Amino acid sequence: MSKYRRTVADATVAAVLLALGMACGGGPDENVFTRPHKPASWTPDSTRVVALAIHALGDSLPMRVDRMAKGEHGWQVRLLPVRGGTVGGGMVWVDESDSSATVVKRY
Repeated sequence: MSKYRRTVADATVAAVLLALGMACGGGPDENVFTRPHKPASWTPDSTRVVALAIHALGDSLPMRVDRMAKGEHGWQVRLLPVRGGTVGGGMVWVDESDSSATVVKRY
């Protein structure tokens, strides 16, 4: 293998490893367990909370917010279908610390 081909192959491998590192969150030092926590004063906006709740339900129907309640560590969001009388929706808990959404109950 010529020196030029080896250099191109090494550069290609380096580029692929760099792309994988960026796709995985910036490198081995940055993961869910080692990334810094948000300050206590940080609160997500309601638009992001509703988007996370709708994504967690995974329904194909358009949803509307029936009720939102702020708790000590997150938000409780109740979603119902836009069209009344249609089965669907549910209650979702969105945690502020890691922006995880958990379906509590489906309707």
